[in-house]
Amino acid sequence: MRVLTEEPLLRYNTLALQGRARAFLQVRAAAELERALAWARRQQLPVIPLGEGSNVVLAGDIEALVLRMAIT
Repeated sequence: MRVLTEEPLLRYNTLALQGRARAFLQVRAAAELERALAWARRQQLPVIPLGEGSNVVLAGDIEALVLRMAIT
């Protein structure tokens, strides 16, 4: 599991809005999701799920763990 810090979110939303995630992880498996949620609890970070980014309007930086769902 590789959590990215201060990840730009420009390429993860269809409106190409600026913003950064304090922590970011692309989740590819259910077990990875469980590890990510446990990590966020330890870091005391809220969790924001993200799909394809088409229903997202960013208003700035996100002080949370953003999980991009890529489970197939």
